[in-house]
Amino acid sequence: MLGQVRALKLGVAVLIAVAVTVDLDVKVVRAGAEAPAHSGKIDVVYRGHDMVKVPRGSFRIGSTAAQLERALDLCAREVGERFEELACQSQFFEDELTPPRPITLFGFLMDRFEVTVGEYRACVAAGGCAIDPLLVAAPEPAPAAAIRDALADDLPMVGVTWYEAAAYCKRAGKRLPTEAEWEYAARGATARTWPFGSRLYPTLMNHGQIAPESIAATQTLPLFAVDERDGQRYRAPVGSYPHGKSPFGVEDLAGNVAEWVSDWYAAGGYARIESLAPRGPASGVFKVLRGGSYLSPAYRTRSASREGLPPGERAAWLGFRCVRDLPP
Repeated sequence: MLGQVRALKLGVAVLIAVAVTVDLDVKVVRAGAEAPAHSGKIDVVYRGHDMVKVPRGSFRIGSTAAQLERALDLCAREVGERFEELACQSQFFEDELTPPRPITLFGFLMDRFEVTVGEYRACVAAGGCAIDPLLVAAPEPAPAAAIRDALADDLPMVGVTWYEAAAYCKRAGKRLPTEAEWEYAARGATARTWPFGSRLYPTLMNHGQIAPESIAATQTLPLFAVDERDGQRYRAPVGSYPHGKSPFGVEDLAGNVAEWVSDWYAAGGYARIESLAPRGPASGVFKVLRGGSYLSPAYRTRSASREGLPPGERAAWLGFRCVRDLPP
């Protein structure tokens, strides 16, 4: 095992040293993708990494009672009768119940895409980031070609802890988005269900499904699995689903990889949320994840869906993106 780890580290070191040219302006439009035409001006600011302006605004964070009912119905349809009572209980969704008043956010810039492997590798090469996430992103054990594919420059970076994600953003002169900023960037002022609208278009995001083996009599919980009907098996290159962008033009906010945000997870939901630029509880056990991943069924990719993990955890389906404050 130790030899495998050393060999893998050596392979990663070689990949760090070799520059791989990738044209990130090339977007892959999925065949048969249907979606309402995007309307409204997209304000793009180019400062190294492509960032999108999200102007000051107000919105209703979370889900209304009616939206929760639709989420429960979608959950039931996806997990099936066997697991509906177990997985689709209303209390599992109550942490996203909309507070009684809207919240207001100051304007900010958000990365158009998740931080990529290429960007993170450059930070490692410059001595500013830990190499450990690259080891998680690469399959082990695996031939060199598989490692190279898993560490392609245009894939979203995964395997980062919350601390590493926050440190990367800080080094870049940015920060992790707050939970409210992330959701506003995904939904806009109209609080759509997914970034692309309130009607589900499965081909507009890289999502998962309930695994067929979950039907086995010995299985007590539904298992998540990849769903290749969206055109991808695992992580997709950033920008692969341009028609799935948010009202502000931010891409990949539904599926592909889940994303760390800055807030501690509040189990009580939004009961104590501030109405102006909320930043979450002062402390906690879990940090919030948003967006779902390539393993997540559609109901877990909704823009209001919330999850939490300890900040020191790593996962091959978990990444991040950064934001920067706009001048007042």
